[in-house]
Amino acid sequence: MRLFTLRRWAVLFLLLLAAPAWAQPTWQWASGTSNADAFTDGSGVNASVVDGAGATTVTGYFRGRLSLGSFTVTSAGGRDLFVARLSPSGAWTQLVSAGGVNDDEAFSLAMDTGGNVTLAGGFSSPTIAFGTTTLTNAGSGDVFVARLSPAGTWVQAAQAGSATFETALAVAVDGSGAVVIAGRFNGATAVFGSTTLTSAGGGADVFVARLSAAGTWTQAVQAGGSGVDVANAIAVDNAGVITICGGFGSPAAAFGSITLTSAGLMDSFVACISAAGTWTQAVRGGGSGTDYAKALALDAAGNATITGQYASANADFGSTQLASAAGSVDVYVARLNAAGTWTQAIGLGNSGREVASALALDGAGNAIVSGQFENTVSFGAIQLTSAGYGDVFVARLAPNGTWTQAARAGGINEDFVGSLSIDQSGGVTVGGQFLRTAAFGPTTLTAVNATYETVFVARLSGLVTAARAALPAELFTLAPNPATKEVRLAWPEASATPRPVQVLDALGREVRRQELPARATTAALGVEGLAPGLYLVRCGTAISRLVVE
Repeated sequence: MRLFTLRRWAVLFLLLLAAPAWAQPTWQWASGTSNADAFTDGSGVNASVVDGAGATTVTGYFRGRLSLGSFTVTSAGGRDLFVARLSPSGAWTQLVSAGGVNDDEAFSLAMDTGGNVTLAGGFSSPTIAFGTTTLTNAGSGDVFVARLSPAGTWVQAAQAGSATFETALAVAVDGSGAVVIAGRFNGATAVFGSTTLTSAGGGADVFVARLSAAGTWTQAVQAGGSGVDVANAIAVDNAGVITICGGFGSPAAAFGSITLTSAGLMDSFVACISAAGTWTQAVRGGGSGTDYAKALALDAAGNATITGQYASANADFGSTQLASAAGSVDVYVARLNAAGTWTQAIGLGNSGREVASALALDGAGNAIVSGQFENTVSFGAIQLTSAGYGDVFVARLAPNGTWTQAARAGGINEDFVGSLSIDQSGGVTVGGQFLRTAAFGPTTLTAVNATYETVFVARLSGLVTAARAALPAELFTLAPNPATKEVRLAWPEASATPRPVQVLDALGREVRRQELPARATTAALGVEGLAPGLYLVRCGTAISRLVVE
């Protein structure tokens, strides 16, 4: 019996040795500043996006001078914003900045199908120039939205605000090129073009606004109460429905006709706005402490996944109650269905502090979450130990609520991640800032100035699974396939009701939706404007592959 047991363990050990290398998360590359510039006084990444070719675009802030690869920009005053691009292998290929004499910063960015990036944030300088467009501050801090071409030229900029402080913290672009933003405003009013929002009388209110592709404010709505309320993330579907998340510190916060009541100092919320600008849904989660949502992702069915942090001893998300580790701030991931019901909530933490910063969904419905942790944290059976005060984590949570992968990076000082993006090959790119030195697998980055935080961007493989569930049998045909502008769908028999059809990209994200008429056996689906590549066309339970050229 003893010999048999030893042999069994020996076979198991050999099988573990033979496991494929891609099953473990691996840091592929990490990039930071390129020279020891004594005039660099701090920099960081707040947001990122990866295009279909695997190139990364990031935005954030810097003070003094910032050198990335062969590019250098110099601040005009306090904090300036920057936009930089990296090749799929992590080489810096572009660096552009904007700013004035005071602090100006971009907090979010989005990319359209033409490769233009739209960024949103706040500026406190009296004026700020984006190419030939100069924006003038109406008070202590205003909202800006600016668009940058793939060549690095500012092509559009718009401003909103009032005599007090406003900032945009989240941005998204819909299929028509219209921009939606969300954030906070602190004054009695905030002006978005011809629309003036009026505060509920608290320390800060939520705003959500739309900007047309031509750069005109077309819509703005407000939410909040007597306390501090803020929107941190935003998403928009092809029907124009906006979903936001954040935190509300008001005892009661009104989202149109829907009022949420806080259970403590601040609660998390998820809320929806129709294309017409009406609040249609608002849901809370949290406990007696300070809890809020930081990041948001939608799947093709309209279900929302959020992540954030909670400091309550117990935080409830519907029927699920999360218990926090004593005296700590913990991370949570929660899922909300399209009807506004919490379907899952998972907590993560220890006696130290854990912070969630970014979130994305892969094609299999896994939530990829990133943030900062202290000491030792367990992601299910996977345990990560910090190298210092605070390290970066990136982890995968399966749809059933099980942590299946996790990786760390960092050094002996504080390191923080501000953004996360998934590319079509399954790579995960994160960006943020580190102090002095930080190790990303075999690559160690050294800060250009040991006193201040420094930009990093790094890519991780092996976290997003390439495997997908078997596709159901095709019940319709697509022709021509490949297609360039239009594809015709054909069914063997007519349906008595209209058929909703979705076009999904390689990560399972909806990029096009169309309602097809009842009692029809053929219909045309427009694909013009989609980036070349492989897509899935879904109609009911049937799915077909479509190549767009």
